[in-house]
Amino acid sequence: MLISLVHLMDQEEMEAVAQQLYTDSKSESQRLTWVAFRDAVAKAGTGPAFLSIEKWIESKKIEKEHATEIVFTMANAVRTPTEEYMRKFFEFVTKPEVRKQEYLNETALLAYTNLVNQVYINKKLSQNEFPVHTFGIFYSNEGKEYVKETVIPKLTQQLHEAIREDDVQKIHVFIRALGNIGHKKILEAFEPYLEGTKQASQFQRMLMVTVLDRLAFSYPKNARSVLYKIYQNTGETPEVRVVAVYQLLRTNLPVAMLQRMAENTHVDPDEQVNAAVKSLIETAATLKTQGMSKL
Repeated sequence: MLISLVHLMDQEEMEAVAQQLYTDSKSESQRLTWVAFRDAVAKAGTGPAFLSIEKWIESKKIEKEHATEIVFTMANAVRTPTEEYMRKFFEFVTKPEVRKQEYLNETALLAYTNLVNQVYINKKLSQNEFPVHTFGIFYSNEGKEYVKETVIPKLTQQLHEAIREDDVQKIHVFIRALGNIGHKKILEAFEPYLEGTKQASQFQRMLMVTVLDRLAFSYPKNARSVLYKIYQNTGETPEVRVVAVYQLLRTNLPVAMLQRMAENTHVDPDEQVNAAVKSLIETAATLKTQGMSKL
């Protein structure tokens, strides 16, 4: 009931209620009243709710693990992700006040990039998840352009900086954040490391291939081209090649390519990779058989 009421509030009304309920008192009843309202706002999923939460984090009404939980809940509760909402969310994610807070910075970024995929990249999910019949489609060319021209370049730049500074935690977060988006432009961020023109650890390179799962779903041809080149490169580490093989399964491989991979097991020197290819072909055959049996 409280969430339904919050749905109807504008930001000014939320702020008025927050002023009355917020307390740092040790009284359990007073604290729980504020917590109930705070959580209801997070689950409301409206624009005014987002602006209120942003203000509460800046004023430290909510912080640390509580701020992390609230932002995660808010991102999962969004019902009308308009272009303005998505832009404001990204501005929030990149604010110094957010980036300086441990855990909140990571959660906010991953939650946002996951939402980007749901709204702008995965068209079917976007149409099923959000009330398009009431508010119109959120899967817009303008939104995709914003992601392509602003969000991905910014995250790419931050990934490069993290690698230069050898900040392992940030490196992993930015790799996963770019992978969450699943747009084909993320390949430009990973390409220099996968091709060896820029240095990254073998684990980081393997992680870059691992996070291409959403790209493989949304842009199978683009993902297939990159993954197949990695698989074919016998100079690449076996671990990276094996991950590429398993990711290829997500790209709806044509039979001709599977046949070439099967033939290649007779000459490929790496048994670990050959075992992965055998597993891939057996899985693909099972999937095709199951698909045919349903017709």
